[in-house]
Amino acid sequence: MEYGTRHSPAAQCPYCAQGTVGLPLVSAYRAFFSEAFKQLKERIDKVSNILDQLTSAALEERIRINDAEYAYWAKVCDLPSPPGLSAMHQELIGAALSRLKAVVSIKRGNPLEACGFGDDSEKIERALGLLAAYNQQVSESNAVIEAARAETDEADVHRVENVHLKWLAMEEKASEPVKSAVAAYSVAETRFEAIRGEKSTAQVALKSYTQTTMDARQAAVNDLLSDFGTSFRIVDAKTSFAGREPNTEFALELGTHKVRAGDKSATQPSFKTVLSSGDKTTLALAFFIAQIEADLDLKDAVVIFDDPFNSQDMDRQFQTTSHIRSVCEKACQTLVLSHDPRFLQLIEKNGRHLPLRTFQLRSNEAGEGTLAAWSSDDELKSLYLQQSQAIREFASHQNLLPGLTLNNVHQSIRPFLEDYLRLRFPGRFPDQCFISDMAIEIQKAGPSDPMAAHVSDLFALNEYTRPNMHGGGTSPQPGELRAHCRKVVALVGSY
Repeated sequence: MEYGTRHSPAAQCPYCAQGTVGLPLVSAYRAFFSEAFKQLKERIDKVSNILDQLTSAALEERIRINDAEYAYWAKVCDLPSPPGLSAMHQELIGAALSRLKAVVSIKRGNPLEACGFGDDSEKIERALGLLAAYNQQVSESNAVIEAARAETDEADVHRVENVHLKWLAMEEKASEPVKSAVAAYSVAETRFEAIRGEKSTAQVALKSYTQTTMDARQAAVNDLLSDFGTSFRIVDAKTSFAGREPNTEFALELGTHKVRAGDKSATQPSFKTVLSSGDKTTLALAFFIAQIEADLDLKDAVVIFDDPFNSQDMDRQFQTTSHIRSVCEKACQTLVLSHDPRFLQLIEKNGRHLPLRTFQLRSNEAGEGTLAAWSSDDELKSLYLQQSQAIREFASHQNLLPGLTLNNVHQSIRPFLEDYLRLRFPGRFPDQCFISDMAIEIQKAGPSDPMAAHVSDLFALNEYTRPNMHGGGTSPQPGELRAHCRKVVALVGSY
């Protein structure tokens, strides 16, 4: 229709050639599809879109933003009276907008029909007047704000502020209490520079002293490690001043490898994994002994050793007792705490020239402790009999004596046999001699040795008891344990 109306001849129909002049329908089409009508609809749509955005909520939000802007800029420039719309005026404007939207909606449906506001015309005009007055006030304030912004952009605000702050600072500096504070600061700054110089001098002296000390301490520790027969030593010992407190750093040298203390790795050798429990105990003991022997006041000191032989083999236990006796001769008093009567007997046995006394700490059912005289010889005699009874009972009936476990019986075999051979052949085997050493000595003696028939059993018992020598091994199998206990009984006989 629109295309035909625009492009048909002025006086006749392009299809039937009949005249169209004066026909009401053709006139209506020409009006409906005219450019003026199109522009009218566009204006109506525009007004409708504007009214859709002018909600009461949007009006309240715009008023809130304008009030905040006005409050901010009123602090930095002279603004005219603040724009404002009372709650009553906002309500009036909201009602007028609703009425306008209704009329425009009708107009959109019938663009060529005239629409009026009826009795609401005066209210709508008043509401629009209030909006116009408010917008005028906002525009006046905005004009002043824009002028202030332009003036600020032209001036070097940063330089002016700096000059202003400088004058304020000079004024404060010349008055109390700032004047006295500045003088005190100057004195403190001079002292700070002096302290910095003293600190630098002290650090140089401290580094020199610590390096000399660490070199000597490293040599002392390595001498002790050599006495204990370790396969490692410490190297690269130095003091680190990183952080608040000085720290000691060193590395372990094992053959051609070095491992720094503190290194941790799940795949590479580390300080935690390269040493056995006995080696770790020995290293800690070497550090401790080196430290106390370097103490200039050792003659007035009380030294305490708490289970110092933990996880050590017999040879290292002998060296440990030797160094403990050396400390006893230098210190005011030395206390050795241990659960192993054999270890304590080594100290007591070779330290007869020392003023030595032995005690046992006993606890009653109430948890109260008392010290009582104690003898390692008596304790070991009693322990020897207890181990004999436990082994014989398990060999005969595979029964455990009250309070004992399979591990207890397993761990009793080696010390019982060693004590048995020392008691049977007094003076033949040293105190620090193992079953394997005893078996080798018997094997060398030949068939005439009283124990020659039992050499193979001694070697077998040595291999069987080795994994559990210092604890930590797996629990033994009852049948296998009984078989080895029978070997012990057959070897010992009536002894």
